[in-house]
Amino acid sequence: MHSVECAKPALTRLMWLHKSGEPPDHADHQITYDHDIVEICPSCNGATIEHLRHDCFDYEAVYDQYEWYELGPEDGARLRTLAARCDRPLEPFCNCATHKALRTSALALPSGSWDAIFEGSAHRHIITVSDGKKPAFTLVRTGVELPKPLEKPKEPDTEAVGFIFLAWPALLAITLFGWFRLVHLPWFLDAIVVLVAIPATFVGAGVILAAGKVILNRKRRSSDKQTARD
Repeated sequence: MHSVECAKPALTRLMWLHKSGEPPDHADHQITYDHDIVEICPSCNGATIEHLRHDCFDYEAVYDQYEWYELGPEDGARLRTLAARCDRPLEPFCNCATHKALRTSALALPSGSWDAIFEGSAHRHIITVSDGKKPAFTLVRTGVELPKPLEKPKEPDTEAVGFIFLAWPALLAITLFGWFRLVHLPWFLDAIVVLVAIPATFVGAGVILAAGKVILNRKRRSSDKQTARD
């Protein structure tokens, strides 16, 4: 489970605790496949145990039945230390003391059958892990939604803002100069024209900016393609 402040999108494999059968895309797949794997964030140490029970026999409503057991960054760091005790952390059939203890503990965690594919939160749990000679996982809470990571505010496009506030007055001045030079109606109509021209030229400056960005992006892509060909 990522730290709330963590922006890393992916986890990396830390340990493989249990495996039975071969996955569906394997040539030796025979209806069922089970695994319990530990994945961890390389940035914040938040970790997840993925417990999969696959059964593609016809009567199963949901072929891939998952449980996810989430560990916070502190527990993930502890789990990383435990994994370092094993010479083969990605070997699911390893029988070292650490592997055996964590495997037994993971298989004892609560799990339930799936009735529909839209019930993921009911199969997500918060757990902790202890260290020592016989490390073990302990359930803290079940049926949880993961917190969403904080979104970093986008930095303002200072170049675009600068362009707008340079182009807008220039476009407004050109519009009003042309109007008064070529048309020039009675004052109350001129006042309406000025009031309309202010927002209209602001929008016009935005359109010019957007069109310029589209042209620049197309030129950049064309240049990148040419470079790739060369």
